[in-house]
Amino acid sequence: MNIVKAFPDEHVWSVAARSIKWSGFDSSSIFFDKFGIDQSHIKPTKGNCHNITKLAKFKEFEQLQKSGSSFLLWYLNFDRTECADSELNSAEYQQARESQLTVCSEWKFCPCCAQENRALYGTAYWHNKHNLPFVTHCTKHNMPLSHVANLKDLDSLIMPNRLAADRIQSQQYGEEFFNWSRFVERIFNMLEQNPSVATQLRQKIWSRLNPVPNEQKKRRNHFNGLLNELEAIVPNSILRHCFQFYRDEKRRKSNILFTTYKRDGIQIRNPVYMLIILYWIELEDSSIFGDLHETTNITGNPAK
Repeated sequence: MNIVKAFPDEHVWSVAARSIKWSGFDSSSIFFDKFGIDQSHIKPTKGNCHNITKLAKFKEFEQLQKSGSSFLLWYLNFDRTECADSELNSAEYQQARESQLTVCSEWKFCPCCAQENRALYGTAYWHNKHNLPFVTHCTKHNMPLSHVANLKDLDSLIMPNRLAADRIQSQQYGEEFFNWSRFVERIFNMLEQNPSVATQLRQKIWSRLNPVPNEQKKRRNHFNGLLNELEAIVPNSILRHCFQFYRDEKRRKSNILFTTYKRDGIQIRNPVYMLIILYWIELEDSSIFGDLHETTNITGNPAK
């Protein structure tokens, strides 16, 4: 079974789905057998899932783990990135449950990109950056992404240009969501250009959260004060978009800053915790990441 060449910014599961169809097989079973993955649901935003880890052991997918999934955003969990690959790919690492998050399980695409892709390559495909965690917009065309439900496995993952119109759900978001999406994409691009930037980004986070008092009561008050500052500048609509306890007032609200700092024995959390803090830091001072832009310009595109 041959693996097709990935298109620019193509999601790893999009490459896999096209490979299955190109090979002429009606079922993904041969693909599963060859690469040793199970038939659990594929998750578009999940970059550190065990199936992508298994695919990355094969040269056909090794690079796609980083360029074709959100894997690099999970680097934000580590103060040192030297061993991030092995640690993220290790089944031994305990990962935080995502019950507090409003994780989107639907695939997303930009109709304008789909048209352009079909004109250039003869087919549309699923873009990785459209399916990064909590992204809502295509930053190239400044338009909300369309959502498609019930594409839960490789057999059902058809390309966007082959979707029936009644399966496509249009979404409406305010301008603040475009700014948020552009920020998330820019962070991903920075990590793609230079993964060690994750260490510097983490240092920015700890600098903003410190100094943390040693006394427990004072520590709580310290983080509550910081959270008030974050909530005053990060749009509430973004917080509601990312976290269940902001969307549902009946749920006990967690202090995401204290949770990120304390960890509770969890080594790996969804990167949205770090992304929200980094977004808060940038909204306070738009020049704060200027020293990290040596290889990446302000739009997140590789500097020419």
